[in-house]
Amino acid sequence: LIAIDCTPTMMLNIDPDQSDVYYRYKMPPLACKVEGRGNGIKTVILNIREVADSLSRPAEILVKSMSTDLGVAMKLENDRWSLAGDHVKADPLKLQNRLYEFIRRGVLCRYKGCRNPETTYLIEKRKLLM
Repeated sequence: LIAIDCTPTMMLNIDPDQSDVYYRYKMPPLACKVEGRGNGIKTVILNIREVADSLSRPAEILVKSMSTDLGVAMKLENDRWSLAGDHVKADPLKLQNRLYEFIRRGVLCRYKGCRNPETTYLIEKRKLLM
């Protein structure tokens, strides 16, 4: 979907469809590391808290969204979130693209093309509003 050169100090636009370098809303790229072997292999998302803070969403929601999209288990261990399996080797941008899908669905305002990421959730009469 999107090719990204992930240098440590680089910040990405929260809206993946924005190419403006002066776009106001930025986030760090996901930093992932694969640990373990065989059946115990897992992908640890090292900076999920920083990414979640930049999106004003809880880290648990981001990881749960990726876990559901990929159909794998998620785990919190020693304040580190991980997903079962290797999600970096075959496609290094797989998780970043899943994050962008979450942003499109659950962060950016969808009202008449607004696309502002300064949204909050509101649950009213058992319906989720943004």
